[in-house]
Amino acid sequence: MITTGFRTIEGNAFIGENALAKFRSRNHSIAMDDRFLRENEKEGYGYETGNRYLPYKWQDLFPHNRQKMNVRTIIMENAHVKAEF
Repeated sequence: MITTGFRTIEGNAFIGENALAKFRSRNHSIAMDDRFLRENEKEGYGYETGNRYLPYKWQDLFPHNRQKMNVRTIIMENAHVKAEF
Protein backbone atom coordinates (compact mmCIF):
# COMPACT_ATOMS: atom_id res chain seq x y z
CA MET A 1 0.00 0.00 0.00
CA ILE A 2 1.27 3.49 -0.84
CA THR A 3 0.04 6.58 0.99
CA THR A 4 1.23 10.12 1.68
CA GLY A 5 1.76 11.83 5.00
CA PHE A 6 3.69 14.50 6.86
CA ARG A 7 6.55 14.29 9.31
CA THR A 8 7.61 17.14 11.60
CA ILE A 9 11.36 17.65 11.66
CA GLU A 10 13.71 20.39 12.83
CA GLY A 11 15.60 22.08 10.01
CA ASN A 12 15.99 25.07 7.74
CA ALA A 13 13.60 26.03 4.99
CA PHE A 14 15.12 26.10 1.51
CA ILE A 15 15.07 29.68 0.18
CA GLY A 16 16.08 28.96 -3.40
CA GLU A 17 18.75 27.70 -5.72
CA ASN A 18 21.99 29.59 -6.20
CA ALA A 19 22.29 30.54 -9.86
CA LEU A 20 25.99 29.71 -9.96
CA ALA A 21 27.28 26.28 -10.79
CA LYS A 22 30.67 25.40 -9.34
CA PHE A 23 32.82 23.02 -11.30
CA ARG A 24 36.13 23.57 -9.57
CA SER A 25 37.75 25.62 -6.86
CA ARG A 26 39.70 28.66 -8.08
CA ASN A 27 42.60 27.47 -5.96
CA HIS A 28 43.92 24.64 -8.14
CA SER A 29 46.65 23.58 -5.74
CA ILE A 30 46.21 23.21 -1.99
CA ALA A 31 49.13 23.70 0.39
CA MET A 32 49.95 20.25 1.65
CA ASP A 33 51.99 19.21 4.70
CA ASP A 34 55.14 17.81 3.16
CA ARG A 35 57.28 17.66 6.30
CA PHE A 36 57.38 13.88 6.30
CA LEU A 37 58.29 13.42 2.63
CA ARG A 38 61.73 12.88 1.18
CA GLU A 39 63.11 15.67 -1.00
CA ASN A 40 62.56 13.68 -4.20
CA GLU A 41 58.89 13.12 -3.25
CA LYS A 42 58.10 16.81 -2.67
CA GLU A 43 58.17 17.89 -6.31
CA GLY A 44 54.60 18.18 -7.55
CA TYR A 45 53.09 17.22 -4.18
CA GLY A 46 49.74 19.01 -3.90
CA TYR A 47 49.64 19.97 -7.61
CA GLU A 48 46.11 20.12 -9.04
CA THR A 49 44.54 19.03 -5.75
CA GLY A 50 41.89 21.77 -5.58
CA ASN A 51 38.32 20.75 -4.81
CA ARG A 52 36.22 19.54 -7.73
CA TYR A 53 32.45 19.78 -7.85
CA LEU A 54 29.73 18.18 -9.90
CA PRO A 55 28.15 20.39 -12.55
CA TYR A 56 24.89 21.26 -10.88
CA LYS A 57 23.91 24.36 -8.98
CA TRP A 58 24.77 24.90 -5.35
CA GLN A 59 22.02 24.14 -2.86
CA ASP A 60 23.31 26.66 -0.34
CA LEU A 61 20.56 29.22 0.17
CA PHE A 62 19.27 28.40 3.64
CA PRO A 63 18.53 30.66 6.60
CA HIS A 64 20.69 30.10 9.66
CA ASN A 65 17.88 29.60 12.17
CA ARG A 66 16.51 26.10 12.70
CA GLN A 67 12.78 25.67 13.14
CA LYS A 68 10.19 22.91 13.21
CA MET A 69 8.80 22.21 9.77
CA ASN A 70 6.40 19.76 8.17
CA VAL A 71 7.83 17.66 5.36
CA ARG A 72 5.56 15.78 2.99
CA THR A 73 6.38 12.07 2.84
CA ILE A 74 5.45 8.99 0.85
CA ILE A 75 4.76 5.86 2.91
CA MET A 76 5.14 2.43 1.36
CA GLU A 77 4.21 -0.58 3.46
CA ASN A 78 3.22 -4.21 3.33
CA ALA A 79 2.68 -6.92 5.95
CA HIS A 80 6.42 -7.06 6.73
CA VAL A 81 7.96 -3.64 6.31
CA LYS A 82 7.08 0.04 6.32
CA ALA A 83 9.25 2.72 4.64
CA GLU A 84 8.74 6.47 4.73
CA PHE A 85 10.48 8.75 2.22
